[in-house]
Amino acid sequence: MRVLIIFITLLLSLSTYSSTMGRKEVVLKGDLEHVLNKSLVHPFTVWLSENAIFIEYYGALNDVTITITGTSGECEKRITNFDAQIESFDINTYPEGTYVISLTTPRGTNLYGTFYIE
Repeated sequence: MRVLIIFITLLLSLSTYSSTMGRKEVVLKGDLEHVLNKSLVHPFTVWLSENAIFIEYYGALNDVTITITGTSGECEKRITNFDAQIESFDINTYPEGTYVISLTTPRGTNLYGTFYIE
């Protein structure tokens, strides 16, 4: 019985590890629109995986402008409403380099993070 429990635990930890392999977190800095929401952890998670960048918001938020800017200027801009879903950008055609992703709202959220395409 003990061997079975150890085996199941090992399988669960391996599946968790494999689902995060290749995922590079983008650290966000900046300000949120509500003082009560400010904490050490932003309610947004941004990560780079293979040929896309993903943005997830844990809740509902309207009129979020997401802008990706490279050294040659603005690459892509999108206004979206989050309702606990994941937004993604295909970055397959972007050249190698440094990029900044920024998330802003008319009510005062201004978050940004840097990522690299190699």
